[in-house]
Amino acid sequence: MATGQTWIDEQAAEYADLVNDSSFSSVTGYVEDDPTEYQLIWEGGDLGVALTTNPGGAGVSVSRITGKGFPHGIKNVV
Repeated sequence: MATGQTWIDEQAAEYADLVNDSSFSSVTGYVEDDPTEYQLIWEGGDLGVALTTNPGGAGVSVSRITGKGFPHGIKNVV
């Protein structure tokens, strides 16, 4: 991994090469000042799931399946 490059940056670059027109999103939440980062990678526009914040703001979870799109991967980076 290159200096200054995070795991998420590396993964996003790899996936961007594979699925050039995919959507990439990253959200960051803080639980008692500890950063928790989630990387969402998907193809074809819609993610296929709806996300919601967990009670107390401790991360995100899938609230429902939308039936649109195809979720390629959801990874929790601690």
